[in-house]
Amino acid sequence: MLKNPNYRSQAEAMKKFCTANGITIDKVIKEIGGGLNFQRKKFITL
Repeated sequence: MLKNPNYRSQAEAMKKFCTANGITIDKVIKEIGGGLNFQRKKFITL
């Protein structure tokens, strides 16, 4: 579980955006890593 409040607020902002735009959320995946590194383990599972 990520303890940094910034990650929680980012996930919450995405949930609100999706809900407002009619997008159903099945799962929330959080991972700490560089934004430009697409070799992240959890990112690849998407």
